[in-house]
Amino acid sequence: MTGLRWALAFVALLAHAVVAPDLFTGTLRTLAYATLPPGTAAMSGFFVLSGFLLAWTYRPGHGARAFWRRRFWKIFPNHALCLGIVVAIYLFVTPQPLPDLVGENSLRAAVLQLFLVQNWVPDWGVIGSFNIPTWSLSCEAFFYVVFPLLALAVRKCPDSRLSHAWWALAIATVVLPWIPVAVHGLAHGDPLRLDDNSLWFSYFLPPVRLPEFALGVVTARLVQTGRWPRLSRTVIAVPLAVSAALMPVLPLQCLFGGTFTVPVTLVVAAVALADIDGRTGRLARPVPMALGESSYALYLVQAPVLMIGLYLLDLDRPVPVGESVLLIVAYMVICVLLGLVVFRFFEAPLVSRFSVPRRRRTHVGVPSTLVPDPIAAEEAR
Repeated sequence: MTGLRWALAFVALLAHAVVAPDLFTGTLRTLAYATLPPGTAAMSGFFVLSGFLLAWTYRPGHGARAFWRRRFWKIFPNHALCLGIVVAIYLFVTPQPLPDLVGENSLRAAVLQLFLVQNWVPDWGVIGSFNIPTWSLSCEAFFYVVFPLLALAVRKCPDSRLSHAWWALAIATVVLPWIPVAVHGLAHGDPLRLDDNSLWFSYFLPPVRLPEFALGVVTARLVQTGRWPRLSRTVIAVPLAVSAALMPVLPLQCLFGGTFTVPVTLVVAAVALADIDGRTGRLARPVPMALGESSYALYLVQAPVLMIGLYLLDLDRPVPVGESVLLIVAYMVICVLLGLVVFRFFEAPLVSRFSVPRRRRTHVGVPSTLVPDPIAAEEAR
């Protein structure tokens, strides 16, 4: 499952790398924008995977406060570090925003982003400010708030009704993005020119994305109870292929929502069953595992690296295709390496030290730093 995080992170990184610098024009720009739907599918995958892993490691009786403490030390320090770097770049290095993407970069936007409530404001100037990828953290923060109640409800749900809950959530992920279509009409063309309210509702509003996270929670419970069917690779591949084939004809509001959520959920469940059976495959090799563990840090360092790179390069001329490709590859490699560094020397030590109260990490005669909390360690992945 940790290796799967890297696969999803790579898809999201590729989409950001080819679109955000705005290096291409004409047909190549259209091809670059074709990576956005897979990138949004990867984000749906992260929401599903987050719900799945948290439900898988959930233990009744551990308490909401302990859960929220672990989530805080996993999420907030990296977020504060990278947001501080981005703000410093704008204050002391360059006020130039990212091409076509960044919002207002005001004190108001910075405060809202710091507390991860920017997605509740229907304003791209706020959501797209400073470290833009933190929009997904705003959703995750809401998920974490409701998770203890959600986990309790799923635990109390009779096993025979879990499949009904799964289908209800699956339908919700497909139907909700169509609400802006009904209100504002069909939208096609440039994905980044979608009506702000439609984009906000279908892609950023936390309650609208909650069914994706909840689908992961229910899927984990179905796997735990042995009620999840063992599907062949063909059965799993068909929904993915159908969703990909529909991309050119679906309205933009659906491409930025949960269109890929159900197919990605099937993949998450299949990887979990492979783990249970000991069929770990390539995703469990050391390199994908290490990259998967650092995927959260990788996700947050993308904007700072891009901003510094564009400032240093000062591209005021058309960039040849070959040079553009090399710049994109270099950007991705730097982000991956920096993500590994942040995880190893910043994120992991803080999670190990503070995610669990000292009294729980201290055992008789054993230093507290040598006794990790198993639940916290599993959640930290």
